Amino acid sequence: MRLTTRADSMLMRPQSEPDRFTGEAGFRVLHVSTWGSSASESPARQSGRRGEGTWNSFAANVSMVRYETGVRTHWHSHSGGQVLYIVEGEGWVQSRGDEAHSVGPGDAVSFAPGEVHWHGAKVGRTLAHVTFTMGRPTWFEEAAAPPG
Repeated sequence: MRLTTRADSMLMRPQSEPDRFTGEAGFRVLHVSTWGSSASESPARQSGRRGEGTWNSFAANVSMVRYETGVRTHWHSHSGGQVLYIVEGEGWVQSRGDEAHSVGPGDAVSFAPGEVHWHGAKVGRTLAHVTFTMGRPTWFEEAAAPPG
């Protein structure tokens, strides 16, 4: 068993990944199942490896993501789909070709396998969500700023 308390899951140092986010976002892996990984290997070790079995080739991943005010992801998709559960703050989600939708605590959003989308915090607000991600991510261009 591995217990991650709410306090632990929310203690994330924001990082800048300009090819994936428009600003700083914290990311904490809560669980990852990788292809060919050992069941005895810790999720933190699995998620930190390079090459085969990295987070880019995982089968399933559960993470807490926290966005600083106004920060959003670039357009991206997941080969096996993604589910977001909003735990704190206010944000936006959008699938390519659709309008942006406002989200807040308690909302859940699911994206189909291969569905190109982005998500992030509203301007003047932060956002935290749990992600349930299946399959490899593919990253695209920066998403345009949402309304308001």
